[in-house]
Amino acid sequence: NLGTDVGESIKGFRKAMNDDEKPAEPSANPVPPAQPVHPQATQPITERRTFDVQAEKVQEPTRKDS
Repeated sequence: NLGTDVGESIKGFRKAMNDDEKPAEPSANPVPPAQPVHPQATQPITERRTFDVQAEKVQEPTRKDS
């Protein structure tokens, strides 16, 4: 019966969605938080830096469809 199949599918979907919302059980071996790769990145920047650059116009590529 089509109605029963659709109903069972909806129930299964709802159950799967509710299972995803439950918090994961804590594992026996908790993972320590990752250390930053660059410890300098966590310190505030106190030195101001200015970069002197020159802008260059980029030539647009030619279109094949024109």
